[in-house]
Amino acid sequence: MVSQLTLKEGIVIPVLDARRMEVYSAVFNADYKQIRETRVEEVQPNMYDEFIQQGRVYIIGSGAIKSREILKHPNFVFDESVVPSAKEMCSLSFKEFKSKNFINTAYFEPDYLKDFVIQQKKK
Repeated sequence: MVSQLTLKEGIVIPVLDARRMEVYSAVFNADYKQIRETRVEEVQPNMYDEFIQQGRVYIIGSGAIKSREILKHPNFVFDESVVPSAKEMCSLSFKEFKSKNFINTAYFEPDYLKDFVIQQKKK
């Protein structure tokens, strides 16, 4: 998602809606380098304070809608139109291929960041 943007400065935080008031998020700099790991977190007013002090913070993805309601600072820029796309994975994959950075996926296991919780519909 981050590679869909063209930035000269700032921080980019792709956020995907994780239901309730939670999002899956990671933090990248303007050079597309990940500076904070991916995690699930509850949207709270001060959750990105360390980044808004540095300048513009771009909140992109489906979680930007709920984040806009909570995160109130002039340095935040919200864009919910950026969605995950396999198109951007081509250039990233080719770069890894050229550097011979291969990963054996035979024993790959998904890393679920959030516990599965079954809820009953309210009647």
